[in-house]
Amino acid sequence: MSEARGKRFYGCLFCLTGEENEVIAQLKKRFDMPIISPVRQHYFRRKGEFSVVEDKVFPGYLFFSTEDPELPVKELEKLDGVIRLLRYDAEEWILSGEDVQMVEEFFRNNGVIGLSRGRFVDGRLQIIEGFLKPYEKDILKVDRRHNAAMIKMKLNNREVELWLGYELVDEEQKSDDD
Repeated sequence: MSEARGKRFYGCLFCLTGEENEVIAQLKKRFDMPIISPVRQHYFRRKGEFSVVEDKVFPGYLFFSTEDPELPVKELEKLDGVIRLLRYDAEEWILSGEDVQMVEEFFRNNGVIGLSRGRFVDGRLQIIEGFLKPYEKDILKVDRRHNAAMIKMKLNNREVELWLGYELVDEEQKSDDD
């Protein structure tokens, strides 16, 4: 019996953009494992009307979860639409560090990064709850018109800038320090 039984391992497949759903269907049928293509919810404005829409967070990237660290990765790479398995080196495909933390958060939210809730205090966006909460200090820019905040994340040791949506819960506040 494996020592790793019950422990989850996460990996990432890179596939042809636009074919994520087809690759997911093949993987679920062949390997019966959880796999997601994360999406982010954000506000979209058209003709003055706002609506909430979903877009892929990382187009072409699929994240999977398994209890088997000996997963036949060569079989994964043979699937139609798959370009390659993301690896740290020639052999290591199991995500670690910041990568695994981010992917675990994706799985906790069923692959959907919903709108975070926040408010402005002294002109600065303060996140009350949601995906942006642990990244609040990493917010690089805020687009008040579209209720979006840009953060910088790392995936496979590469920095990626993401615009993520938020909704306001209060009007702007001044801190008590004034």
